[in-house]
Amino acid sequence: MICNKCGQENQDDALSCGSCGHKLQSSQSGPGQLGFDDGGYVEPIPMLHEAGPATRRKTRKHVEAWAVALLAGGAAYGLSAAELYWPLFVLAGAAMAYALLRGLNWKG
Repeated sequence: MICNKCGQENQDDALSCGSCGHKLQSSQSGPGQLGFDDGGYVEPIPMLHEAGPATRRKTRKHVEAWAVALLAGGAAYGLSAAELYWPLFVLAGAAMAYALLRGLNWKG
């Protein structure tokens, strides 16, 4: 068997390459190996399909939540670095109102 990493010739029953140590894989499957179960063929695992609309919607919500959190955090950091603390209360109230309305599916 030839190693697919370094090209070294190995014995047919070797599990790893004698030269580089890379795991060797046989090009043939037999009983007890992937694709066979007690001599009978087992169907392969089906390919995963593209994410559905519910998954895309959930991903969009997560991205939006992170964007809002990073924006609010950046604004809070900038305001506290400038020692302007009173706008933080307005910012916190606006963030809570946005989260509440977003949780009630205000935006869809």
